[in-house]
Amino acid sequence: MILNALVGNIDKRGGLCLQESAGFTNVCDPVGPDIVAVTGVKLPAPKAKRLDKLLYPLNVSTINAVYEAILTGQPHPVKALFAVGTCPLQRDARYHMAVETLKKTELVVSIDIFPPTT
Repeated sequence: MILNALVGNIDKRGGLCLQESAGFTNVCDPVGPDIVAVTGVKLPAPKAKRLDKLLYPLNVSTINAVYEAILTGQPHPVKALFAVGTCPLQRDARYHMAVETLKKTELVVSIDIFPPTT
């Protein structure tokens, strides 16, 4: 983004175009803004820490933690995987681990904007 700004390539044809926020609160952050504004319902606070925060506390959204939990059942069993905006088989270098994980998962939902090749 900095390079695009330096060369004047922001909001230009063929350049980097930024979209304004829709004004919704961040629903992924349970400690952040009030979820009622988006859903209209008060959701209960999470009872357990996220899997990625248990195994990799300094990192954000680490799919390897989910894969490891599905394969080992630790720290608790995971039976479903919802992948939004990505294909689990194409997102990481650990392809074979992803394949084994998907085979072991009871329910897999993948929502991506591109047609899958897998």
